[in-house]
Amino acid sequence: MKDIALIQPRDPMLDTQMYDTLVMASLEMPPIGLCYLATVLRDLGYSVELIDFNIVPDVAERERTIEQVISWGPRIVGISTMTPTYPGAVEISKQVRKSLGNRTKILMGGYHATALPEECLRTFAADIVVKGEGEEVMPKLAELLLNGGKDSCLTAVDGISYRDKDGNIIHNPPKIVRLFDLDRLPFPDRDLVNHIEKYRSPASITSTRGCPARCIFCAAGGWGCVASRSPENVVDEVEFVINKYGFRNLYFVDNVFTVDKDRTMRILTLMRQRNLKIGFALEARAPTVDKDLIRAMADAGCIGIQFGVESGNPEVLTKIKKGITLQQVDNAVQLCLQYGIRPLCSFIIGHPFDDRETVRDTINYAKKLKRQGALVVFAVLDVYPGTEIFDRRDELGVSIIDPDFSRWTGGQRVLRTKHLSSEELRRLHREALCEVAAI
Repeated sequence: MKDIALIQPRDPMLDTQMYDTLVMASLEMPPIGLCYLATVLRDLGYSVELIDFNIVPDVAERERTIEQVISWGPRIVGISTMTPTYPGAVEISKQVRKSLGNRTKILMGGYHATALPEECLRTFAADIVVKGEGEEVMPKLAELLLNGGKDSCLTAVDGISYRDKDGNIIHNPPKIVRLFDLDRLPFPDRDLVNHIEKYRSPASITSTRGCPARCIFCAAGGWGCVASRSPENVVDEVEFVINKYGFRNLYFVDNVFTVDKDRTMRILTLMRQRNLKIGFALEARAPTVDKDLIRAMADAGCIGIQFGVESGNPEVLTKIKKGITLQQVDNAVQLCLQYGIRPLCSFIIGHPFDDRETVRDTINYAKKLKRQGALVVFAVLDVYPGTEIFDRRDELGVSIIDPDFSRWTGGQRVLRTKHLSSEELRRLHREALCEVAAI
C-alpha cells in the first residue's frame, strides 16, 4: 500500500525523429518538479513513489509499470501534464480509475492542466487540478484526502479546481499558485527516481522559476514574475550533487538563468571559490548577457548556452513580443564563441505573422549563425494552451487542424496560419533542417 504515486507520462517527442537534437536531450532529465513534490511529501511522512515514463521506451514495460502502480493501491495519483503528454496522462487516469475506482483520487498539474482545468475535470480525467506550483498545495490535499477530510473542505485549499458533490466545477483562486521563497524548499531527492543512470542528463537544477519575457507563443511568461533562489542555496545544491552523485555535467533548467546579472555573477563566484569542477549548460536571453558575464560563466565551467531566437525577421520578432534584436543575438553568439562556450540557437517556423519571405529570413539567419559556429535547431509552431496565441488564435488567423495533443511535438502538421498551409509549414521546416544540415 502506497499513499501517493506521482507520474510523469512519456513525452511523444522522444519517439520522433527530432529526438537526437540537444533540445530533445533535455527530455532525458529527471522530472525535477515531481522530485520536489515527492521530497516535500515524503518529508511529511507519506509513502511516495515517483514514476517517469520518459525512461521507459518499451510499450509493454509501460503497461507493466501501470499495473504495478495499481497493485500499490495508492490513495492519491498525481499526474504531471504538458500539452503533448496530456493524452498519455488521460490514458493513465482511465486505467487507474477503472481498477481502483473512486477510492483513489486523481490529481493533475502542470502547464496543460493549469491552462485548461475544466477540460481535465469535465472529462473526468482528474478529480482535482492543482493550478501552478504544488509544493504547498499538495500537502494540504494529502492531509484532507488521506486523513479523513471531507470534500467540502476543499473550499479552503487555494489554487485548485475540482468537482463538488453535485458535479459542479469549482475554481478556487488564485488562477496560478506561485512560490517566491524558494530557499525554504528541500533539495529535490533524485533517489526517488528509479534508474537515474538511464538519464542522458541526470544532473539538473532549477535556480529560478518563471520568465521575465511575455512571448506570445510560450506559457511560461503567463505564470508571472520570476522567483529566484539565493546564490548560496543554488551553489549548495551544486556542491551536494557533485559530492553525492559524482556528477561532472549539469544543466540549469531555468527559463532564463541570467535574469539578474548580479545574482548570476554571485553564483559563478561561489562556484569558483568552492572549486566546483563541473561543466554546465543553461538557457539565457540574448539581451541579458554581456562580455563580463560570458567570461565569468566560461571561467566557472559553462560549456553551452541556449538562446531562443525564434525568428530571423525583425518585424516578426516585434510582433511575437520576443523583446530581442538580431544585433543582440549576434553579440551574444560572438561572445560565446570568443570564450569557448557553444551557443545553441532555436527557431520557430510558422508564427501567425510568418509568410514565405519571413521564414526565408529565418532560415538564412540561422544558416549565418551555423557558419559562425553556433548550433541551430528548428521547430514548427504549436499553439499550446496557456499562451497568448492560443487565446487569440481566431483573431490571429491560426487554425488547429489536428486536435490530437500527442502530435503537438514541434514537427507535425497540426495547424495552419492565414499565410501558410500546414503542408507549406512542413515543407519549410524540412527545407530549414536540410539547408542547415548541409553547412
